Amino acid sequence: MILSITCDDSQNTQHQEINVQCGRCTKYCPMSLNVQAMAVKGNMDHHECVLCGECVDNCNKKVLRFAWKSKK
Repeated sequence: MILSITCDDSQNTQHQEINVQCGRCTKYCPMSLNVQAMAVKGNMDHHECVLCGECVDNCNKKVLRFAWKSKK
């Protein structure tokens, strides 16, 4: 199992786009990743992400969260 950051799976893509439009996740990313675009695409895996959790902590709508997933 590996730790990752995911979008809330219970929301549809259109709803996620609305919820991440504020851009706080991208603003607070210390790695300068476009977290907002990653969330809209539904793919939060990025080789430069250090899993610091700033995007999760600063998401007012709680769309982003930590989750455990199986290794591929």
